[in-house]
Amino acid sequence: MTAGVLPIRVSRLRPMRDGAIVACLVLAIGLALGLLNTGVDAHAYWAAEPFDPYGGTRPAEQDAYFYAPPFAQILGPLHYIPWPWFIAIWTLLLTAAFIWQAWLWAGFLVLMVPVFAELTVGNIHLLLGAAIVAGFRWPWLWALPLLTKVTPGVGLLWFVLWPLCGLGFILLLIGIILVAATPSTPAYYAPYPYPYAAPGPAPAPAAGPACPTCGSPLTWIAQYGRWYCYRCQQYR
Repeated sequence: MTAGVLPIRVSRLRPMRDGAIVACLVLAIGLALGLLNTGVDAHAYWAAEPFDPYGGTRPAEQDAYFYAPPFAQILGPLHYIPWPWFIAIWTLLLTAAFIWQAWLWAGFLVLMVPVFAELTVGNIHLLLGAAIVAGFRWPWLWALPLLTKVTPGVGLLWFVLWPLCGLGFILLLIGIILVAATPSTPAYYAPYPYPYAAPGPAPAPAAGPACPTCGSPLTWIAQYGRWYCYRCQQYR
């Protein structure tokens, strides 16, 4: 163990995670009772008219809605409950998504400014993170990023490029093996492998014999490697 370094143990991470859960529950209760006034982004989701989400406000105004209409329609039933109850339920939903992703590290991460800000303004980034992680097992969850922030939908390229990357890796590996296994000596690429020489025609004997039938001298035919008698017109 390094001196001066506090070891991180599961026995310490669990109570910190539980403390983060309790803190988020207290935040939700305070919102439900109207003791806190947060959730500026979530208020736009609650205030959007399900079938005319862009008619009530304009960009740069409070409660401006920027997402696809189906998202407003999905949240439509929650539009009819009081705002304090909506933001409390929304905070619990964000908390569940955060705890599922961070798990034992939730006690540390809840203190990070981006996470704390998400829980207080009520944006959907924590839900997007959960949808992306779970989307690798259940691809239909990618509908949430595509219907809201849109740009995280670039992650869908994973399902297209990953099989191609696997095929490319296999072809690259085969190419490396072939290059490593090919001899580099120039003799390897000669018409006949070194040290063997190309076979040539058999040399003719020094003196030609006589035909055993007619006694005429025989002629050596190098193409066939045999003696030939022109008088008898036969190979001997």
